[in-house]
Amino acid sequence: MRDDDTFLPVAYAILAIFVLSTMDAVVKWMGQSLPVPQIVFLRLLLGAVFALSVMAAVTGLRWPSRKSLKANGLRALVMYATGILFFFALTRLPLAEAITFAFTAPFFMALIAWPLLGERILARSALAIGLGFVGIMVIVSDDLASGWTRLDPIGVACALSAAVCYSLAMVLLRKHSADDPVPVLIGVQTSIGVLIALPAGIMTWEPVTEASLWGAAVLIGALGTIGHLLLGTAFARSAAQRIASVEYTGFLWAILLGWLMFGEVPALQTYIGAAIIVTAALIVMRRTSSPVPQPVTRRTPALPDDEV
Repeated sequence: MRDDDTFLPVAYAILAIFVLSTMDAVVKWMGQSLPVPQIVFLRLLLGAVFALSVMAAVTGLRWPSRKSLKANGLRALVMYATGILFFFALTRLPLAEAITFAFTAPFFMALIAWPLLGERILARSALAIGLGFVGIMVIVSDDLASGWTRLDPIGVACALSAAVCYSLAMVLLRKHSADDPVPVLIGVQTSIGVLIALPAGIMTWEPVTEASLWGAAVLIGALGTIGHLLLGTAFARSAAQRIASVEYTGFLWAILLGWLMFGEVPALQTYIGAAIIVTAALIVMRRTSSPVPQPVTRRTPALPDDEV
């Protein structure tokens, strides 16, 4: 785990969010024909093929230590819960709304990273997260006024629960990135995830007869692996709260993909909220002008002039 104050980790995160947003759109499409546990199993199974291929190319399939296996096992379980909850939310909510609720993750990340990583909550990060929250409130303002009559409450609950699980998984990834390279972390995590997802996948399995569904399954496996490799690299190189706010850019992709694939047209307040969200992401991406001292024990940056 190291702290890179350049733009590179942010660039990795932006690309990762685009890739994962595309995966979410494909999953939503698959959810019209297949049960969610089966989709999660296919995503992990095919994702493991890609992840292990990358792992073999980078590290030669070096098997991690027992300590690392335990850490990867815990993170795989949390990521499985994230997948089940969020994929289920995608089947019950419009794409833009599902991803909007997932944007509560940065709030949880900052809180979880504090005790687990010792990362201090910086004023700039707090401002960006606060602006992102305002943007989300603008987007859902009509639903708040109407008592959530437009959105499925179970879908909303699943999306918010997925955000909590995802936040924990990403903070754990950064915590354990010092033990193994990111390709090893993702490869082992995905492989363990296949075993976790297997029982539910078998119990809910429905025959896949359409070639388009198999093509979509391969696609989400590849996109999931690529996205998590990029995002894992970003979290391994920079503070969790800095990368977390970049998640907001995914809403822009949700607008585009929701319109192209499902004919979903967001309301005016959606665009206003998106503008606020982009502003929040730009604030957190701004490079600090002060030098970042090398950490001693926790290996996290200390910026006393900018913390709250």
